[in-house]
Amino acid sequence: MTQMLNRKRRLAYPFLIAMLTASQFASTIAASAAAELPDDWQERIKLGVRAYDTGDNPRSFDTFSKLMIEGGKKFGPSDGRMVRLYTNMGEVYNEEKQYQYAEDCLKRGLNIAQKGYGQNSLQSVPALINLAQTYVHQGKDALAQPLFKQALAIVDKPGDEKLLPYVVVVETDLGAMYFAQGNYAFGEPHFKRALQVATESLGASHKWTTTIAGMYASCLRSMGKSKEAKAIQQAAVAKANETQSPIAIWNKQIVLADEAVAGKRFSDAEAALKLAVQALQELTSEPMLQVLTLTRYGQLLLMQDMPAQAVEKWKTAQALADSVLGLEDKAVLDHAKQLADLERSLNQYREAEPLYFRLMTHSEKQFGPDSSEYAAALADLAGLYNSCAQYPKAVTYYSKLLALQEKQSGLDSDKLIPSLVALATAVQNNTQHFSEVNVKAEAYLKRAAEIATKHFGKNSKELAAVLDPLSHYYQRRLEWDKAAKTCTLVITADEKNFGPNSAETVKALEHYAVVLRAAGLRDQAEPIEARIAKIKGTKSASDN
Repeated sequence: MTQMLNRKRRLAYPFLIAMLTASQFASTIAASAAAELPDDWQERIKLGVRAYDTGDNPRSFDTFSKLMIEGGKKFGPSDGRMVRLYTNMGEVYNEEKQYQYAEDCLKRGLNIAQKGYGQNSLQSVPALINLAQTYVHQGKDALAQPLFKQALAIVDKPGDEKLLPYVVVVETDLGAMYFAQGNYAFGEPHFKRALQVATESLGASHKWTTTIAGMYASCLRSMGKSKEAKAIQQAAVAKANETQSPIAIWNKQIVLADEAVAGKRFSDAEAALKLAVQALQELTSEPMLQVLTLTRYGQLLLMQDMPAQAVEKWKTAQALADSVLGLEDKAVLDHAKQLADLERSLNQYREAEPLYFRLMTHSEKQFGPDSSEYAAALADLAGLYNSCAQYPKAVTYYSKLLALQEKQSGLDSDKLIPSLVALATAVQNNTQHFSEVNVKAEAYLKRAAEIATKHFGKNSKELAAVLDPLSHYYQRRLEWDKAAKTCTLVITADEKNFGPNSAETVKALEHYAVVLRAAGLRDQAEPIEARIAKIKGTKSASDN
């Protein structure tokens, strides 16, 4: 009989301790006791708790012992902030079956809490429960019972839902203690209450609830109430299976990942997403869930400034989405656009090209060659070719885009300006030798300038944005008079729109000074350089 009761104790209490640990650090009780601990200390405590929860007791012991030593020096051994550290250490000693050390730590923590916060304070509850468990481990139930009852009296307050997890723990502890003694009639009402409160506060499918239901059923069965025990056991198993299904695990981890991302706890979010991916390995019938998970994973990596790793996740997601939903699905195409943009930003032009081409082909087929969707796809593909220095292709697609926009909006629409400037840039670069400049570029830029002047005015920032590349065009052609004149127009517009000492104006002045010196007009360049130096607070070239 003694061996059987000890076996039952071993089965019950690791679960109860783990349950207490999980609830303790999420509750207002522990939070109020540790509110004054520095943020970095609280993070270290979380690491210690995480190590404890995963069975890494040596790391947990090392973390808490260091915190206790540091805390004793920093706050004093009797400071209220030490309560949590003593309680943590007591739990670790309990797990290692070093009960005397556990008892010493927990008594110390309980004494500090009761003196600092009050005999029946919320801050004393974790130490009360853990100390009672220490006595139960040693078979000292007579010492444990009043501590459990005292803790229950503190936390069992109607209407305070935040304390319900503690009620669940204490009631379950009491039920398990009586059960291990063979006093099933004493244990039954405690298990029943624990199950009711757990169902109410945590939900019928929560792992604590289903585990308590199993313990309650065992108690009923031991009392000869087999029919009642079977009903409770079957319901618990059904709920446990429901929560342990791959889809349930996936859904839970996705929720946890989203919550962690919202709180900018990126390492927690990544851990949850990894578990979600693992769950889906058993759920091959739901490939779109894998797509969603991988896409979320990629977004998380982007938030952490890890774009290369994000691309790999999105590539896998794209391949899955293509195979499941098809190449024409809108959601799949939207994902392809995001992936292509990301690859382009990483200069992975070869990987981005087929995606942009696919989007262009689809837009033409789905929306027609005169649609705005097709125009946007043309702009993406032309921009890609311009970025990777495939200028002949860039010119081809910018020309198609310009023709389409002229058809859509008219020959003098301001919507043509970006395309005209981009086309002029591509045309200039579309040469066999760098010194050769295609004269078509001037026509495109002049046309863009005329449209900008008509729509926005002769001193507008929109016009300055066109005149700046025009001045560079003249500079490359060694047409210094035209380049200098155009520079002055840019400076005038920037001074009006951004101010005479703005970064935009300084940039325009610097280009003007370069043009003047290249034209051999040093006397005109020096005053401009002096003005730049004055704005920047540095010495000009003439001073040097």
